[in-house]
Amino acid sequence: MPTAKWIQPVFTGVDSVTYKTILDGCVKILARLAALFAPCAQDTPDMTVRLAPGVIPALGGLALEVAAQSTDSLTAPGAEPRRDIVYIDAASGTVGVATGTEAAVPEDPGIPPGALPVARVSLFVGMTEITDQDLEDLRAGLNLMGLGTGAFAELGTAQGQVPVLGAGGLLDLARLSDMVGDAGAGGTRGLVPAPGAGAATRFLAGDGTWKISGGVPVGTVLALAASAVPAGWLECNGASLSTSTYADLYGVLGTVFGSGSGTFNLPDLRGEFVRGWDHGRGADSGRTFGSYQADDYRSHAHSGCADVDTSHPANVSDGAGYGAKSGGTSASGGSETRPRNRALMFIIKY
Repeated sequence: MPTAKWIQPVFTGVDSVTYKTILDGCVKILARLAALFAPCAQDTPDMTVRLAPGVIPALGGLALEVAAQSTDSLTAPGAEPRRDIVYIDAASGTVGVATGTEAAVPEDPGIPPGALPVARVSLFVGMTEITDQDLEDLRAGLNLMGLGTGAFAELGTAQGQVPVLGAGGLLDLARLSDMVGDAGAGGTRGLVPAPGAGAATRFLAGDGTWKISGGVPVGTVLALAASAVPAGWLECNGASLSTSTYADLYGVLGTVFGSGSGTFNLPDLRGEFVRGWDHGRGADSGRTFGSYQADDYRSHAHSGCADVDTSHPANVSDGAGYGAKSGGTSASGGSETRPRNRALMFIIKY
């Protein structure tokens, strides 16, 4: 359809010919938008609905031009009225019909995930022809902005719906997993890729993949000055965790701190000091990453002597005889060697 320059029609100040030209240009621009998938009845076949040509926008690519098309023949209800919904697939533009349930007061049927509702068809017993009076245009609720098929339907948490906003008016990223999509990068045309595990801590990047949000890498260990573990973190208590439930953390830790059947272990840092991994420096050689080291003290020796005045020879006696004597100090201290310290909780990001 040809385009035109948009000029706001103002009757005053222009002659009738110019005014008509301006109106024709505005109608030409609006006609394409108004005609997108416009539903209407058709003479033959009588029980079908025809859709005008339309366009499916797409981010990062050319829009998909969809030719005019018609539904398959709809059947009249047998006992009570029924509502059917005519829709198009948001990725392919193919027309389809969701068949409702007969009832005295019929309700709209659900439509498939990723479908765009176009028209409501009111059907009654014995009808043999669908007219325009039987159709209700539902396109007013469409948002053809290329945001993915989940963005074309109503608000909600089911597949094919726009996730509702969470607390503070912010989009709850965890609910994006309810939108139809493919877990791979890019997903299916027009669909949002599913975030998979850890959805609440991820965001959808421009390349169509999910990234970890919050700026803190998974596996980061911090000392927390509180006794309650915050959301998104775990206490470093040596717990055994599911490799599937905590897949991101398992991908970082592996089985360094222990494992079982389908499980892996967190490092147990309760009551422990953390030492930097030597990693080839030689200050703490022979250590593997994540290995435990018991308490110890540096090897050393003690020496001593006794001064004797040789100008006054003397013997030392303890009443039982003469000779050299040995002695020592009494034990003192606690159950370990330690510096001054403060007890905090080590936590790990998952």
